[in-house]
Amino acid sequence: LGGSHVAWAALAGLCRQLAAELGPQGVRVAWLLSPGSPKPDEPDPDATRLLLPRRPSYANVANAAVFAASDWATTMTATEINLTGGAVVD
Repeated sequence: LGGSHVAWAALAGLCRQLAAELGPQGVRVAWLLSPGSPKPDEPDPDATRLLLPRRPSYANVANAAVFAASDWATTMTATEINLTGGAVVD
C-alpha cells in the first residue's frame, strides 16, 4: 500500500473536520476507503495481503457509495467505510 496510509490519514482528518463544521447544517460526510478494485475477470495478485480473499469489485464500491448517500445512512457522519478487504484494519 506504500504511501497510501499517509494520504488516507490526511483525507480522514479533512473529512472529520468537514463533518464537524457542516454537521449543524445537516450535511453528512462519509468516505470510502478502498485499495482499488481489480479488473473484472482477472486474478487479484494482492489478495494474499488481505484478510478476505479479494478486493472489492466495482459493484461493491458502487453499492457502498449508494448506501452512504441513502436514507438508510442518515445517522452516519464523520465515517469511513472500509472496503479494503482487511488490508487496513480499523
